[in-house]
Amino acid sequence: MTKVLKMSSIIDGTYDVYGTLDELAPFTNAIQRWDINAIDSIAPYLRPAYEALLDVYSEMEQVLAKECKSDRVYYAKHEEAQWLNDANYIPKCEEHLENALVSCGCLMVTTSSLVGMEEFIPKQTYEWLMNNFDCTSILNHL
Repeated sequence: MTKVLKMSSIIDGTYDVYGTLDELAPFTNAIQRWDINAIDSIAPYLRPAYEALLDVYSEMEQVLAKECKSDRVYYAKHEEAQWLNDANYIPKCEEHLENALVSCGCLMVTTSSLVGMEEFIPKQTYEWLMNNFDCTSILNHL
């Protein structure tokens, strides 16, 4: 989980400060594909981050495969890619405050944290998260 959060922080900073739209669009596309062959389509300075991201999830798959739980990683990858897709939209201040948990990766972090849990997590839990989880309702409860 620490590695996922670190990678998310690096990627978030890249989207917020360093990357241009022309650089980030292929980067987002590469992450949505989860394919090392997509590395040639992204800017050279983003390649180490892309490789590290793929390595983090590959490591998770290897560890969880020993416990027959590697299918969990699919959901974490999906939410990582979705979070990055949502990060491309730049909202007005009011929208940002309303949707802050979504843009900070709340669902991605929630899904990723379930991946390494010892307990049995049924596929339906991940499906529910992907289809029904509402980060703004959490914000309203804070």
